[in-house]
Amino acid sequence: MSRRLGVTVVLAVAVLAGSAACGDEKPKAAPTVKPAKDPLSSCVDQLVYWGTENLRGAPGQEGDYQHMGLTADKYDALRKIQKNARVIMAKGELPPTWLQEQSEAACRKIVATPKPSNTVGGWPQ
Repeated sequence: MSRRLGVTVVLAVAVLAGSAACGDEKPKAAPTVKPAKDPLSSCVDQLVYWGTENLRGAPGQEGDYQHMGLTADKYDALRKIQKNARVIMAKGELPPTWLQEQSEAACRKIVATPKPSNTVGGWPQ
């Protein structure tokens, strides 16, 4: 057998073996998609997360509201919550549910506030 024919045979076997191996694979399951959270839960989660991070002084977490993925309303609420939390923390420990409760109250107001209908992607038209 010539060298060229030998190389061709080896390549053909490799291709067939690869095709057979691919054919035996079971199709992978589609990734599970989590349902979108309602606006209130999403808002509360964001404020609790960033409030916790900022109050504990996590390094590298400084940023503006866009870095945090917050709207201006959410950022204003976060700043107010953090300011009040620091006053409480100066006197003692912050109650365990305080941040969650304050975030829920702020987010209820934010979600209830009517939004302009003439926006696309958050930008006025």
